[in-house]
Amino acid sequence: MTPSILALAAATLVVAVAALAQSATGSGFSVIAAPLLLVIDPVLVPGPLLLLTLVVMASVVWRERAGLRHVDLGWAAVGAVPAAIGATWLVPVLDERTTALVLGLFVTVSVVAGLAGWSVRQNRATLTVSGALGGALGTIAATPGPPVIVVYQQPDVTRYRANLSAFFFVTSAVSFVSLLASGGTGAHDAVTAAALLPGLALGIVAAQVLVPRMPARWVRPGALALCLVSGVSLLVSAATA
Repeated sequence: MTPSILALAAATLVVAVAALAQSATGSGFSVIAAPLLLVIDPVLVPGPLLLLTLVVMASVVWRERAGLRHVDLGWAAVGAVPAAIGATWLVPVLDERTTALVLGLFVTVSVVAGLAGWSVRQNRATLTVSGALGGALGTIAATPGPPVIVVYQQPDVTRYRANLSAFFFVTSAVSFVSLLASGGTGAHDAVTAAALLPGLALGIVAAQVLVPRMPARWVRPGALALCLVSGVSLLVSAATA
């Protein structure tokens, strides 16, 4: 089913804001876009959103490529890949309300913990586990970010943005290929994603102007705050469905 013109217009605005947030903080694209797109029209998630995620992550990784001199999230990717593939069997099982509720709870709890100052020690084990959770969420709802955002800490802003965006690119690619192989996505999702590319371009261009003016100390708190707003909105939509 193709979204209506009104739904596509609203989704284009959401994608633009999410792309700007991703460029500014190194996270936030899927965690902002997924809940709102689910409310606008559930057909926008996960297939079309995963395709858009690949584009915006590639853009941020290229801009922040100097930060990949140190690859920090290799162990997270090790956990994410098998989990992203394994989660494909959940996609046809979960209905829209259950998906919204699970994602909303996970995002909200993760972010509240981060904002409250609760931190998980960053090591191979915690990165692998957070990566696995992120990989599964990536396939189910195109939102691999929250678990990794809570665990990963890096004071170098360029390195932080680059590593997170590279991780999201890898997990989104694996999730999309897994869904494609299982019949969970196809050409119709590519057409829908293409219709939203103007919003993506708008957010990326706006970021070129705004991101250099953003204080480094705002990056991680900003990412967590955006995640919180998104998670709460998703819980509200699930409760009222």
